[in-house]
Amino acid sequence: MLNFMDDLRTMLSCADPNCDFSATTFEHGIEIVVRRATEEIIRDVRKGIVPANVPDFSALHDYVDANLYGGADYWPNMPSETDDEQYQNAFCRFWNTVQDTVDAWIKDGGIRSSKL
Repeated sequence: MLNFMDDLRTMLSCADPNCDFSATTFEHGIEIVVRRATEEIIRDVRKGIVPANVPDFSALHDYVDANLYGGADYWPNMPSETDDEQYQNAFCRFWNTVQDTVDAWIKDGGIRSSKL
């Protein structure tokens, strides 16, 4: 049986192996991933991959696979690999919260207020 929190900690550790995420909570995981995602977006803006005036999270998909921001490509198990409804719900709630938070950051001028 897959454990969402174990997978979250594994994903965080793969993306940043120098940190100890053993005590990370769901909410702290969201904070970490949102911070990482916004840093990655700013990096892509600086590289010219994403325009600085992108209006929202959804528009990022015109330039990149925005679902991968924050380290999602390090996720060890996809919800489709389990029939565990609790795991699937936690996975969706986590990533929806991350993307909604990043969307609000973009709409509030987060990219524009960054030192590009």
